[in-house]
Amino acid sequence: MRNRAFKPGVDAMWIRSCRSLSFPAAFIPFIALLVFLAGCSMPVMVLVHTARIDTTYTELGPIRIGEFEDKRPSGEMEGGKTATNSLSAQIWSGSTVPNMMVYFRNVLSEEASRTKLFTLSESAEFELSGEVISMKVDRKATIVRYLAVIPAVGGFLASEPEDRTLLWVGLAGSLAVSALEFPLLTATVRYRVVLTRNNTPVVRKEIFVTKKKRHWGYTEWGWKSVSEKAGALLDDAITQSVADLFHEIETELNRNMN
Repeated sequence: MRNRAFKPGVDAMWIRSCRSLSFPAAFIPFIALLVFLAGCSMPVMVLVHTARIDTTYTELGPIRIGEFEDKRPSGEMEGGKTATNSLSAQIWSGSTVPNMMVYFRNVLSEEASRTKLFTLSESAEFELSGEVISMKVDRKATIVRYLAVIPAVGGFLASEPEDRTLLWVGLAGSLAVSALEFPLLTATVRYRVVLTRNNTPVVRKEIFVTKKKRHWGYTEWGWKSVSEKAGALLDDAITQSVADLFHEIETELNRNMN
């Protein structure tokens, strides 16, 4: 497309008409831009187990990690959602690789071996099974994300066509305000377990863990970056829940043996 030459009279009139818009009307393009930037598909969360339990136990015997029934609310398992800069919590773990229940069982198996609390065996004296009530991570933006456009809008409305100083000041102000944006990630893990010994229940527990983390909004170079941060926090929360579970099991079994 051929570039149109600048026409002083026409273009100056257009700029003045833009500046004469009411404040809400001038705000519309910026809101549209925010909606456009947020209107992307949420990435599938790749779960990688990197958190570790530091405690080492005296072995209690062989164990089999049984099935965990997935009783999470349907909203926690909804995939294919649009990522948004929402002031209310938006679940980011609706679609994961591997599957959430597979991942959870893998963490249980790996940490049981690592902590030496149990040895893994398919024909074992102990079996651990249960039901997952909630296992998610959500994200909330802050009002700062939306307030950051105000200085730029104000600079645009106050500036003159021949003097863009106020516009640049407004843009600099928006940049400074946006540096105060720290979205909140919250991981929630809740499940019930039954530990059986030779098919007889010996421990019943309900585990509940939440972990929260804020990160600098400037580090969001795309939704994949957000998903990676959220996945790491969820892994940390699940690992902490397993540490709490193992401590409860070890304490109760030792109490019963004495």
